[in-house]
Formats: sequence, structure tokens, C-alpha cells
Amino acid sequence: MEDHCGKAGRSKVNRLLAKQTRLFSYIEGLQAETRVYYTLWQCGPELRILVSGEAGPTVRCTFPADMECRARNLLQYLYENTVMPSQAADVLADCCTVGQVEVLNAGC
Repeated sequence: MEDHCGKAGRSKVNRLLAKQTRLFSYIEGLQAETRVYYTLWQCGPELRILVSGEAGPTVRCTFPADMECRARNLLQYLYENTVMPSQAADVLADCCTVGQVEVLNAGC
């Protein structure tokens, strides 16, 4: 798993706290086989939720490290409600009054 903390966090504690993967099977004429990843990272003094698929953008929401319970609850909500990366920025913006939401380019 790639480290999504970036240069700013490399000298500090960077670790994966939680990961959920939603699998979608191929259904002829309806959907391609794909996966969506829901991850929570500790990146130094902050937490990052990432929602990403095998293609397309990655959505990231950043929180202060003291909000781990809230971040874990949001991660669980995103996974259990099958929020796709294309919808995650809007959902996180509605749910996160503290966090900063960003849409990253595919492959970041």
C-alpha cells in the first residue's frame, strides 16, 4: 500500500490505521469489475481519509490527530453506504465541519 502522507509527513509517524475494500463484480452490460478503497492514515499530526478506485480521482479529507474517533466513524459510514470516489467529496464536505476535503488527480 502506497504511503499517502507526502513529503511533509515523512519524518514523522506515518501509518495506515484502517482499510476497507469494496469489491464490485462484473455484470454484463451493467458494471465493470472494480474495487473501491477506503483508508485512514495517520500522517504526523494529522489524519487523512482517502477514498479511491482503480481508476479516477482520489478524495482526501484531512483532520487533526485528536479527531480519530470521528475520522473512523466517517470511514465506516463511507464504506457501509458504498460512497464512490465520484461522490465522496460532496459527502465528506457535508459531514466534515473541521476537515479539509480535496480531490486529487488519478494516481496520486
